[in-house]
Amino acid sequence: MHNRLVGVARYKALTDPAEAEIVLVVDVRTRTLGVATSLLEQLVTSAEHEGVRRFIADGRAENSTMLSVFVAPGVPIRAARSASRHPVVH
Repeated sequence: MHNRLVGVARYKALTDPAEAEIVLVVDVRTRTLGVATSLLEQLVTSAEHEGVRRFIADGRAENSTMLSVFVAPGVPIRAARSASRHPVVH
């Protein structure tokens, strides 16, 4: 039996308590297994219980696969391009 971390998802509430930044990182070996989608669904459910209604992801625009994970379930996400820091959406 092998043990490994396949993904991590977290959110951080922003100044507006209805808004949070999402961080979602998934092991490249599991990217086609639905791990990101599952983590995002659980994260959104948890955050909504805390009153979060809007999520922001800072990521690369060319990372369309990961950005589509956010768009597909209809989660309100604003993806931003940031050249000055590493993306939080991988």
